Amino acid sequence: MSGGDAPEGVWFWLTVAVLEALPPRARLGQVVRAVTSDFEPARDSALAMRALDGLVDRLFGVGNDLVVPTEGVHRAGSYVVPDPLVVPSASAVAQGGFFRDAQVRAGLSEWLPGS
Repeated sequence: MSGGDAPEGVWFWLTVAVLEALPPRARLGQVVRAVTSDFEPARDSALAMRALDGLVDRLFGVGNDLVVPTEGVHRAGSYVVPDPLVVPSASAVAQGGFFRDAQVRAGLSEWLPGS
């Protein structure tokens, strides 16, 4: 079965199952970070971008970055990434634009050693 043929909810269930099966971060000595957004197009965005956002919003039914639900980036079942960096909707940043956003670059500089 290809990804496009999967029954609704299967991919979310698989994601939750995989994430919940991971060992607790404390045992690994790792820190996990998350970057997400709830994309809303800028006022002067092209009609196609506004239409895409409206379609994806209806598809997900919750805030999203045009690819995945906003909360799904940092919360899946009992797996929770504390203190995610949520880019404000006013910034009009979709998932493909994270690295162009000043807040994301600042967060990465803070989180990554030697930066």
